[in-house]
Amino acid sequence: MNIPELIGRSGWALLGYPGILTLLLLTSLLAATLGQPRAVVQGMGTLLRGAWWRDERLWLGLSMLAAAAGLALLPLPLNPIRPTVVAWWWAWLAFEVAFLLPLLPALLTTHPPLARAALREVQVGVSGRAILWLALSVSLMLYDVWLVQDAQGHSPLLGHGLAILAAGVTFPAAVGWGSFAPPTTLTANASWHGLPVPLAQAAAAAHLVRVSALLLASLVCLLPMSQVTLPMGTGMLLVSFALGCGWLAWQQAQAIQLPLTLALQRCWWRAFPLALIAVIYLSVLR
Repeated sequence: MNIPELIGRSGWALLGYPGILTLLLLTSLLAATLGQPRAVVQGMGTLLRGAWWRDERLWLGLSMLAAAAGLALLPLPLNPIRPTVVAWWWAWLAFEVAFLLPLLPALLTTHPPLARAALREVQVGVSGRAILWLALSVSLMLYDVWLVQDAQGHSPLLGHGLAILAAGVTFPAAVGWGSFAPPTTLTANASWHGLPVPLAQAAAAAHLVRVSALLLASLVCLLPMSQVTLPMGTGMLLVSFALGCGWLAWQQAQAIQLPLTLALQRCWWRAFPLALIAVIYLSVLR
């Protein structure tokens, strides 16, 4: 692949498929499932209006680009850049940047309640994503192996099952969702406190984009994409994403706000043991 072709493929992967354009379509599905069908349109309209590089919209836009880059580094169907196995691991860094960048203004503020709210988001989010990627790494290491029993009598399928269970438990914490959402006790709108209404809408829309991106990335890692035909794999991915949107809507409707200590305990005492067992079992398989 020559350099101009590489640049063209990378640009399409970042801005088209599986990048920003694809993410906006998927986020619209998530927003509609949540009963907020116009949230993405309103938020994106604010994000692109006027001198966006002079305020928080710069960080929001960069976070969405980082999320798109994370998706582009994963083995999605018909991914134009066809990332190698090594590139898959860089997706973790891209997603971490995507979730942390929007919190920078709040972390650097001189308003203590706002800084504490942002710090709480960092603590819960980083903990959740660390455990999530630990689980996803097991599925990625077994990406092409979905045997019920291998020649040594072990079950790679069980390793995948453990990874799926751990990812499901920790995903809400990883994206700050449901019971793990930022509380409004410190500030009225968590790390968005004090922003004008249009900017707050843009921040909410950008958050939905990041949630959609990480949900799709998790499904790509966890589903048996390598074991089915391209049309079947694509359909399985879309159906699973729609089901994931419904699950997130249910999580939000049933949420009871957790204090920081309890949120971290749920991450490290419920999700982490499952991910650790999956990693230990992976070492047995290898």
